[in-house]
Amino acid sequence: MDRISVRGLEVFASHGCIPQEKTLGQKFLINADLYINLKIPAKNDELADSVNYADVCDKIIKWMHEYTCNMIETAADLIARRLLREYPLLTKAVVEIEKPHAPVPFHFDTIIAHVERERHIVFLGLGSNLGKREENIADVVEMLDDRSDINVLMCSELYETKPYGYKDQPDFINACAKIETFLEPEQLLAVINMIENSCGRVRDVHWGPRTIDIDILFYDDRIIDTEDLHIPHIDLQNRLFVLQPLSEIGAYLRHPYLGKTVSQLLDELEKKEMPESE
Repeated sequence: MDRISVRGLEVFASHGCIPQEKTLGQKFLINADLYINLKIPAKNDELADSVNYADVCDKIIKWMHEYTCNMIETAADLIARRLLREYPLLTKAVVEIEKPHAPVPFHFDTIIAHVERERHIVFLGLGSNLGKREENIADVVEMLDDRSDINVLMCSELYETKPYGYKDQPDFINACAKIETFLEPEQLLAVINMIENSCGRVRDVHWGPRTIDIDILFYDDRIIDTEDLHIPHIDLQNRLFVLQPLSEIGAYLRHPYLGKTVSQLLDELEKKEMPESE
């Protein structure tokens, strides 16, 4: 994969667990790999089509001075995320922070914290059947987009649907959203649970009524099957209220288990649920 690499950027900053490290400061060395498609800038020879590495160095130094962290792991994570937010052309950022003079009583060349952060494309299913349903969906989209580690790229239209599974409850408003995030699946799930709880989500009845429901439908092309997380969503192929809005913004998505696109799954389910003609 194409990349631009910065090696040995020297910064004098104040990071460390020992109080003197924050008051006196020390030297750090920064290595950064910026993953970007270089075919266009190589052809056009235009800086606007690439990333200005002088600007990158200036910003890394600024951020190393702006933040004060106990751990260089934290500083490396912050810088990697800031690089991805600051430069939309980057697909991935790898940052290493070296601490050659760490105050520990051992002989060593250097201490290095290495982090890798990249953009992920995720499709979410949204639903609400309590309170002001349309406003609930809009509020959640805004809450997601307000986060520095999530960018909402696209939303489907709203669909009013009958309840699925547990029938004795009000009709739902459903939608799907396409987001970009730097969060790993488990981190994203934790954010989703926090948002649901802040919106008054109560889990008393399985498939029961709720102010808001957020499901991870697809996360890149990953397959995850744990106690807390199933990606792709374990039942999306049987849910019209998911496939209909999802087909608006991700008809091309291919289910890694079933080998079919969302549009194919929707077509099959609509035919299956179509009442037989008399």
